[in-house]
Amino acid sequence: MRIKSILAVATFTASLVLAGPAFADAASVRSMAEIVMNLNHKASDGDKMKLMAIAESTDSEAEATIAKAIANLNHKVTDADKDGLTAIVADESASYDLQELARILLTLNHHPSDEDKESLASISNSEGG
Repeated sequence: MRIKSILAVATFTASLVLAGPAFADAASVRSMAEIVMNLNHKASDGDKMKLMAIAESTDSEAEATIAKAIANLNHKVTDADKDGLTAIVADESASYDLQELARILLTLNHHPSDEDKESLASISNSEGG
């Protein structure tokens, strides 16, 4: 099982590197939305590995901040992650998808609401970042 998780992360990371920055941003944001959509109290170990790969491979500070916040989440975001997420929500240059992910994380309590799941589904099907 652990080998499958490691192979999945390696494949995911390789696809980000080989696909180029534009695709990597959209793929990373979609992946984070899918993780949050299926979240129940905290990210799984496999999801945490994916999130750390995103955080380490992206050139986007906002993406790295969101990935780390999801990985650190335990029922709700940590106090240490709140400032970064709040800054993303307020940043007019950040994409709508990143702002929405940050907003959802700031209000999340154990799992996303039904309304948040609709937004996350939209983001996970989006071509943008």
